[in-house]
Amino acid sequence: MNTYLILVILIIGIIIVLITKKQLLSRKEEKQGWKVFRKGRDEIFYMQKISDKWQGIEIAGEILIGKIGFVIYLKTEEEWLEYPNWARNRAEIIERIKIEFPLSHTEYEND
Repeated sequence: MNTYLILVILIIGIIIVLITKKQLLSRKEEKQGWKVFRKGRDEIFYMQKISDKWQGIEIAGEILIGKIGFVIYLKTEEEWLEYPNWARNRAEIIERIKIEFPLSHTEYEND
């Protein structure tokens, strides 16, 4: 009986920790006004809060085998113009992406 009680308390504790972590991350993202995350196997999304609405762009990536586990394919400066006007600050967006996907684990093309 005590084992089940301990297991239930442990599971509830883990759920509380996960919910708290998600709320803290959401607050951080709201405050900084941007976020970067992987979606699916290969793509990443960069999102920025514009006029109180989250807007995003999709950036191609690919899982690699080896020390560098991921490559991000950035558009060239000319191709970058295909993105919406709010995303035109290419250097700033790339800098933010590199915060979330550091060079120690990620390779970048066209940066």
